Amino acid sequence: MQELKVRRSLSSTITTGINKIVSTFLHKNEKAFFFNVDLSDSLFLEKIKLRSEQEYDVDQCPEITALKYIEKISHCFDGNVYLVVASHDIGPASKLRLKKGALWSNKELRNLEGYSGEVEVALGSTRLVSLVNLEKFDYESEGEAVLNWAFSFILLTKLDLESFNGLVEGWVAKGEKSVLAFNYDAVARDLLKLSTTSVLRYFPADNGRDETLVVVGNRGMLKDVSKVVHSIT
Repeated sequence: MQELKVRRSLSSTITTGINKIVSTFLHKNEKAFFFNVDLSDSLFLEKIKLRSEQEYDVDQCPEITALKYIEKISHCFDGNVYLVVASHDIGPASKLRLKKGALWSNKELRNLEGYSGEVEVALGSTRLVSLVNLEKFDYESEGEAVLNWAFSFILLTKLDLESFNGLVEGWVAKGEKSVLAFNYDAVARDLLKLSTTSVLRYFPADNGRDETLVVVGNRGMLKDVSKVVHSIT
């Protein structure tokens, strides 16, 4: 298997008014944390530094600032922005549980356009998953589900919601003890076929790591997303 290519598409520092965004190479020892796949040289990955851990920690409301970045990207991207999110817990298959969906406790997100599914991850146990369109999302509302790197990620795509029917369920990680809700090998395999779709993952600053965005997709999409990052200055 070939190693996932990494590249540096933003050679300059971008001033945002809050801090600086820097696009850098993703080192091999970081790849396992940010996007642990080893699949194809057709996919490219870009790591975008938002703030250092020190800058993040002095912000009294770091999550609100982070949501502002996501909001700017969603408004500047010429396409659709979807949230893929899974339930934190697994449980017995249930029509009532499926009806409530993964976003039952988040009124803002559950009322947006989207759909929910249920995936068996172990014998008799399922995890709920939802795909929602963030076009009308109020980024000043509760954003924990949007920023939770273990249980959600964002799609930047030219495709409509229906194009992902049957795909999202295939991205859910199997096993009762999986730390991450999603299998990113499965996500990457589908990205190879989705030339107008990329994945955006958000990571808060923690344990010596900078606050970071990671974008994965085909060459053309990475170029488009880089333009979006420039446009949020």
